[in-house]
Amino acid sequence: MKHFPFLVFVQIILLIILLESCSKEKKDNLNIEIECSDVRIQRENHLNDIYDKNISISVQNLDNSIINLKENSDYFIQNTSELNLKNIQESWFEMFSSALRHEVYTEFYNTDYFFQANRIYNYSNIDTNYILELLSDTIVDENFSLKDERIKLYKMSPIQTIEYLLFKENLESCLIKFKNQPTRYNLLNSCILFLKDDVKEIKKSWSLAKEEFKSNSEIGINGSQNIIFNNMLDYINDKILFPLRESIEFKNLDLNSYLYYKKLTPFAKRDIDAFKIILDEWEKCFYSKESENENISYGFDDYLISLNKANMVDSVKYKIKYSKNNLETLTSLDHDLYYNEELVNNFLESIIEIKKYSVLDLAQNMCIFITYSSCDCD
Repeated sequence: MKHFPFLVFVQIILLIILLESCSKEKKDNLNIEIECSDVRIQRENHLNDIYDKNISISVQNLDNSIINLKENSDYFIQNTSELNLKNIQESWFEMFSSALRHEVYTEFYNTDYFFQANRIYNYSNIDTNYILELLSDTIVDENFSLKDERIKLYKMSPIQTIEYLLFKENLESCLIKFKNQPTRYNLLNSCILFLKDDVKEIKKSWSLAKEEFKSNSEIGINGSQNIIFNNMLDYINDKILFPLRESIEFKNLDLNSYLYYKKLTPFAKRDIDAFKIILDEWEKCFYSKESENENISYGFDDYLISLNKANMVDSVKYKIKYSKNNLETLTSLDHDLYYNEELVNNFLESIIEIKKYSVLDLAQNMCIFITYSSCDCD
């Protein structure tokens, strides 16, 4: 019995240790819950600003550009002059630019929301022989529509068919061909009307998807943030790396080769401008605003900072600036491929670095799941 007080004392000490351990575990769990809740709030803030500062504006620009293209097309059809041709060429590039910018936002959910989004701009979908056949066909009258079941849409991207009609020839030859072949007006108008319907569908799709996009803050393949990040990777891969590599590899082929038309603007010859647009939109998507200096939006940069990864934001900023500097050294892709290939390769390598860093560093630290199509780190 003389050991009883000592045993009681030991039991009391063990009980205190056990209680403190349980208290610490509860506190740690509470801290984890608070931290997870905070990260979830950060993701929700990010998704709100991606939609409000990027997607909604992109959709509106797309709508404005097709309206402007239709107006200038009507002027050109009514009065086929050099001035009106130049105006419609510029409005085509505005439409092309808006469609190209919106590409980074089109692959949202595997639902019926975006069944038409990827059709609005498909740079590999062009068969000039088929277009020439159409221009000689009696079905291309004033009431002609690309929705005619006889039309092989897989052989012609409407936005690039317009490019072919407006830029394949020099100004003088283009005017003559339109005046001598009225089917060109009909095909031009039908392509624009087709694109107008596509834009209408995209607007409708985003109005349906808006709330679901904003509220889907989960971490995982189906989370909105995850989808957008993967889209950004696909964007620079499909719109810069792939066409640039194809252009380098097949530069010595006949210009009529199918592979030649892997270029972004084979007829307008504005690939450098297109690359600038793509890189600029990628940057906007990263910051959810016009630039990293604008502090009114919440982007991937802010999300990384909330995860204590500010150094990674600096790395992205440097890599974007380096790529832009390399791009500024290029003047014309057709010219530089033959006379400044080293400069072209420098730009290519700088884009590859952005993609590698995004896949191997950014994605890992933001718990982004990279899809199969985006995981190639070149």
